[in-house]
Amino acid sequence: MTVISRTRPIGITAVSIFAIISGLGEVVVGFKGNYLGILSKDIRPSIATAVIGVFYSLGGLSLEILGRICLVMSGIAPSKGGDAVKIVIGGAISP
Repeated sequence: MTVISRTRPIGITAVSIFAIISGLGEVVVGFKGNYLGILSKDIRPSIATAVIGVFYSLGGLSLEILGRICLVMSGIAPSKGGDAVKIVIGGAISP
């Protein structure tokens, strides 16, 4: 019996989480401006900044989903049966 590791590559997870968190921060900056006081120059709230933040977050989610697809395509994760359904559901609800 062959044991298959079902762990995700740590790099994909780290970059995905960073992109999601950065995107959410950008959304807050878009609505509140320089809310943490870390920018050298104050900026006005802007819907365009918030939209860009949404795209950052969506990019992080997409990267996470692509990472799961890569695991299935390479044979590390199962592509059939109950475990495959768990992978799809997990990819849909968790970053």
